[in-house]
Amino acid sequence: MDALLQLELSPQELRACDHCRIFLKVSRLSEITTGDGDSISEEAWLGQITLPKHNDNTWPNYPKPPHSTWTIWQKCISRAFLRRGRKVRTALGKWIVWDMNWQWYTTKDGSLYSLSEGLWYRHAPILKRNRLPTYEVEPCSCEPPRTPQRATVYKKGHCIICTGSVDFSSISLPIPISFYDYLSTKTLIRWCLDSLHMKEDGLALATAITDGLSANIMAISDGSFKDGFGTAAWTIGT
Repeated sequence: MDALLQLELSPQELRACDHCRIFLKVSRLSEITTGDGDSISEEAWLGQITLPKHNDNTWPNYPKPPHSTWTIWQKCISRAFLRRGRKVRTALGKWIVWDMNWQWYTTKDGSLYSLSEGLWYRHAPILKRNRLPTYEVEPCSCEPPRTPQRATVYKKGHCIICTGSVDFSSISLPIPISFYDYLSTKTLIRWCLDSLHMKEDGLALATAITDGLSANIMAISDGSFKDGFGTAAWTIGT
């Protein structure tokens, strides 16, 4: 939003841009560009979310703004960042930070990978080409790629189309060094780790399991978390 503020927009224009930004759940230019950092993505430009995003649940569920609001968004984004069409004036370059929540990656041989819940999957190519290569939606599990490039994609029919990708400036695939770190990679349960207290990184629980459950393991929850809302408390121990 800093770049938009520098344009000295009217209050109406600022509100329109903010409404679009909240709907898209973004706060940085890199979140609305294609994977190569060269262009504004079509879905960010038009307000069309075609595939699930990596953003967490800290954003509000915001209704989609009307067409007139997206027209203002496009005008302001053009003034702030673009040179021709949806091309940004200066390509963003290589990715700096590895984001474990990002789903899509390519490799230099033209393969497409997805990362979900800490597991890697490979999508077989349908049409290999330099621009907008096409892949199968259904993946097969695989080992982590050695040099993944962060990518953006969209789904069309029974295909996934890659809109761009680029290297990381330096990359070291994160390896969990504790049980808590491993749990943190699991998107679906991350909500219940905010107030997690675990003695010795769960050693007693792991010992009970490896000993063939000779010890009693008890899990208790108040069950109040449902459909992404509410609070919950739970405990598990021996």
